[in-house]
Amino acid sequence: MKKVDHIAIAVSDLEKAKKTFKKLGFSFEETHEVSAMKVETAFAKIGESHIELITPTSKDSTVKKFLQKKGEGIHHICFEVTNIEASIQKMKEKGFQPIYDKPQKGAQGLVTFLHPKETHGVLVELIQRGFGEREHNHE
Repeated sequence: MKKVDHIAIAVSDLEKAKKTFKKLGFSFEETHEVSAMKVETAFAKIGESHIELITPTSKDSTVKKFLQKKGEGIHHICFEVTNIEASIQKMKEKGFQPIYDKPQKGAQGLVTFLHPKETHGVLVELIQRGFGEREHNHE
């Protein structure tokens, strides 16, 4: 793992949350819909990492279920990796079962997740930057 890529915060109202975090000094990039994951996201750079605000776009989104169960708050922590496919294989060799066996297109790269039951209650995302939903939408 290279670094902490971002910390994601699940929010009910993306625009309201962006205004709140802007008051804290964050500057957000444009928002992006990740249709496969049924979410809309906004990223703000902080040092070498990002804060991601994430909101559901569908009632059957896993983020919607998260908000209903836990309310707004930290949703996951993401670590950048050099090679997502090799990282998935390494996680399997170490006894983890990634949620996605094949990388999925996230907002800013190829991703998979490790279930919180395997990581002491923390949803862990792995990302290989590039080739994400944002780039895909502009093809």
